[in-house]
Amino acid sequence: MRFLACSALTALALALTSGCAVRSDRQQSGFNEFGDRRESYSTQVSFVSQETADLDKAYALARAGEFLDAIKLLETVRARPGLEPELHQDVLLALGQMHGAWRNAHKDYDKGLAALRDLLARYPDTAHRERANEMMAAYEKAQEQQ
Repeated sequence: MRFLACSALTALALALTSGCAVRSDRQQSGFNEFGDRRESYSTQVSFVSQETADLDKAYALARAGEFLDAIKLLETVRARPGLEPELHQDVLLALGQMHGAWRNAHKDYDKGLAALRDLLARYPDTAHRERANEMMAAYEKAQEQQ
């Protein structure tokens, strides 16, 4: 057990010094078939790129209502050279979502539309196409009503 803990700490240190990040998910098992609470836990740890971790952090900031900080973080990720195409698409979609989020007190539909148009222009076959088009239509309608 001690060896596993040391190995995990070593792997974590290596990940943090190499530009990677760690994503951890811990779940408690619910109830057994008799309705008794189980006392077992499962933990899943995976190594992800720093950019993926920053995208996760941006979504967490947005859920907490910190849209300006989330957008600032996403713009930083977007500007990094060598960003993988799939991640770049996710970042552009997230920027579009966060700029026009109804809870965002500083919403800016123009910036949201610009990010979504950039997504569709750069990646015409993106898996996010339908969602981006839906958001663009909603933002354009909201602008007309202002």
